[in-house]
Amino acid sequence: MPSEYSLYIKQKEANVQLDKEAVNRQAEYDFNLKNPKPVAPPSKLDITTAESTLRKEFSDETKNVGFEQVQRDWHKVKNAKKNGAGDLTTIYAYIKALDPNSVVREGEINILKVAENVPGRIIKAYKSAKEGKLMSDELRGEIKNELALLYNERAEKQQHLNKYYSELAVAGGFEPKNIIGKIGDIEMAEVADIPLKGDASGAF
Repeated sequence: MPSEYSLYIKQKEANVQLDKEAVNRQAEYDFNLKNPKPVAPPSKLDITTAESTLRKEFSDETKNVGFEQVQRDWHKVKNAKKNGAGDLTTIYAYIKALDPNSVVREGEINILKVAENVPGRIIKAYKSAKEGKLMSDELRGEIKNELALLYNERAEKQQHLNKYYSELAVAGGFEPKNIIGKIGDIEMAEVADIPLKGDASGAF
């Protein structure tokens, strides 16, 4: 049976060994802290995949905002001529802007389906335009102005979306233009103080 002295010696030796291991671990920690191992940069494949994922997410969010469709409709109305074809283009674009997800196509407006969402004056103007009658400058201006308001509303939402994803791109080390593309260039429409008159039945 080991004596108390021998047990004391063994315990002391064990403590010394533990102290040595602790000192070695601390030394290794200090060395690694001062000489960190280089971290390999992400591969081109990883960067491309991450960039593609962020771009798709941005594209999906942009579709939800509906800005691009309203932007196309706004440009159609802004550039429409004051003739029968221009009036029909203006009306189609306006109705489409009210419901970007609708399937309204030029020459194919279903009055019964759109009547609930479109002011009566617009429906009446559409019927008149189909008969070859021109809209009044007043109504044409009101429609253009209302569409400009719709466009600016979506444009503001899109600008916030662009800013958010541009910041995400920078944080991820990407070029923002590679994520948001040309849609990042947004010009607001000029709006006159002429509210649309809804269902009033004024002249055309």
